[in-house]
Amino acid sequence: IDYSTRAIALAKAINPRGDYKQLDIINQELSQQYDMAILMEVFEHIDPSLAIAFVEGIRKLLKPGGKLWVTVPHENKAVEYKHYRHFTGESLVACFEKHFTVNEIIPFEKGKKRKKIIDALLCNRFFILNSNRLKNMIYTYYKKNIFYAAEDNCNRIFVSFTLK
Repeated sequence: IDYSTRAIALAKAINPRGDYKQLDIINQELSQQYDMAILMEVFEHIDPSLAIAFVEGIRKLLKPGGKLWVTVPHENKAVEYKHYRHFTGESLVACFEKHFTVNEIIPFEKGKKRKKIIDALLCNRFFILNSNRLKNMIYTYYKKNIFYAAEDNCNRIFVSFTLK
């Protein structure tokens, strides 16, 4: 489910067998409810004046006891173009706590310079890295040295919620 027809078109291009719906969850309702929702790098794009209504829309989409996984940029990162705000674990939980309980908060992704090097190796205009062995080595390095972080040194936050 996405508000943007462009995002839906991209999702269909990536996985044509998926079931996609273009929907404004603030102003429209869907008769179907789901066991889980994922907001991956979404909530920072929601105008703070619409955040309460947006969370209410997510609540309506989930079955009782439904799970919600959220990732957002941390306040340690400067607010980027098209982002309204970045979060701490506490400020993110505050946005959802009326309808959701927290299962887990995981700060992740540190090391801006090393992350940029890895990104350049995996995605660039000069070559495509096809070697599974090299990709596995990069992943192992990333997971060991960059992925796990303390909140005071992270770029992103993951929070797992359950609908009350």
